[in-house]
Amino acid sequence: MGVASRNFRCELATEFVLPNKYDRKSLRLPPIEYPSIKKEDWKLFVDKVLSEQFQEKSKKAKDKRAKNVYNHRLGSTGYGGMLYRKASKKESGVSEREIDRSEAWLMARADQDDKYASDVTPIVEKINELKSQVAQGTFQSQGSHDILGEALQKQPNGSKVQGVGQFVTPSMYFHVPDATELARERKMYQESFQFMSTQLERMNARLNAYNNIEVGSSNFPKPKTSTGVQIDNDQQSPETLGKRKADFPSGKSTPKFVKPRKSRV
Repeated sequence: MGVASRNFRCELATEFVLPNKYDRKSLRLPPIEYPSIKKEDWKLFVDKVLSEQFQEKSKKAKDKRAKNVYNHRLGSTGYGGMLYRKASKKESGVSEREIDRSEAWLMARADQDDKYASDVTPIVEKINELKSQVAQGTFQSQGSHDILGEALQKQPNGSKVQGVGQFVTPSMYFHVPDATELARERKMYQESFQFMSTQLERMNARLNAYNNIEVGSSNFPKPKTSTGVQIDNDQQSPETLGKRKADFPSGKSTPKFVKPRKSRV
């Protein structure tokens, strides 16, 4: 809606106001082609278009436009609208892969027969040559030093990126992480996580097996002595029994206790 309104105002200014800027009487009423325009609104519009401030702004825009080369054929929808239309028609595989900005730049300057103006043709040849070098590995497209930047011999300024469109700054376009690098890092972290998970499962299995053995050994009843005292497992182990046997003096039999005799008075 905003674009249509801007185009309409531009049409009124170029076709009705500016050609009659020295004949203000003819600009008192709105054009008969547009009866819906109110007289008050028309007067405000004429005063604005013929003001010095507006004329100075218009001159700067014309000078800037004169310096523009390699004119595009995008229309009011810009690069986004062009790529959307081509994706809807499934032209050039737009919907199946990522489009480099050099390709979008060429699409915007091709006519209906996919032909280019004479000033664009050298850039087309340079872009095709750089694509071939990328495939051969002799040219590395990285950041702003990519195919289009090398072909145009022009780096993006602070607010605009060629081949992308308005509202996309260089930091927004070139500082996005590379999808291939992100996929490689993701695969590496997934493999590390899988390895750690396997190790954790093995440790849990060993711990469970050890706990089952310990619980099973504690379920056996402890033997009792002749006095009814229970003996712990370690007390009846061969090592413990061996130590206790070694505590007694060696000999064939244990010496008997001799009762002393009473003396006679």
